[in-house]
Amino acid sequence: MFATTTVYAQVSDSPGSVNCPSTVNLTVTVTTEDGAVIPNALVILREDTLGQPRGVKVFESELRTESNGKATAAVPCNYLDVLVGANGFAPAAQKFLITRDAHTFSVPLKMYPITRTTEIPVPQPEPSPEMPPLPSRISESAQSPPQSHPTISVDEAKQLVGIVLRHQKFPSSSPYCSIENLDRNGRPFEAGYYAFAASCDFPNTQATSPWGTYLVSPRTGDVLNYDTCKRVEYRDLQHQRQVMLQTGTTADGEKKYREATGCNKTK
Repeated sequence: MFATTTVYAQVSDSPGSVNCPSTVNLTVTVTTEDGAVIPNALVILREDTLGQPRGVKVFESELRTESNGKATAAVPCNYLDVLVGANGFAPAAQKFLITRDAHTFSVPLKMYPITRTTEIPVPQPEPSPEMPPLPSRISESAQSPPQSHPTISVDEAKQLVGIVLRHQKFPSSSPYCSIENLDRNGRPFEAGYYAFAASCDFPNTQATSPWGTYLVSPRTGDVLNYDTCKRVEYRDLQHQRQVMLQTGTTADGEKKYREATGCNKTK
């Protein structure tokens, strides 16, 4: 006859152990997957009291990370649930055993694509027999979009670029990422177009991470990827016909502007 005995490993620094102090200084560092720190992230701590007597006071705390991505607190020597959240990132939850020698942890967060619907109001076209025709050519001194006929505004153009970047998983909600207008002091980056550049400048990186350069036609609302010379197409960008009716632009007229960019094979 054999006797069976179950043996459980005892943690020397577990609660009640002589090696376990009453509190330990916990440090949680919140980062991106690339290791860049995330400031102002929410960190929630909760003590796991499973197996302890009923009525034992449970430690709970809510913290925010500093500019260095760190949150610190004096916590009991025990298992802790650590829940972390930040704008533009998927939340994370982990359980850590806090001991005298293990009280510094790093929690990486994955970027999460935020989906928002942006509606751009487009006025209904009104018959205008006096609407001037598009210029037959673009002069070398042409400035940002001609104002002799209706066009979409620079803010509407930026919203269109935002729709494109949303589809391309650009972390627009991150405080380190931005969409910049490349037109300066009335001088266009590319004649006849609005131009924007998207980039991210995460801490602890050696250089700014460019995402892409985009041109927006004020006459049609077309969005062109300037780096690849391709027209960007998504279902929620299918408004060009309405914009062309509004501005009186034709496909042949718009072709002249595209050819002037050097992207003669733009799709």
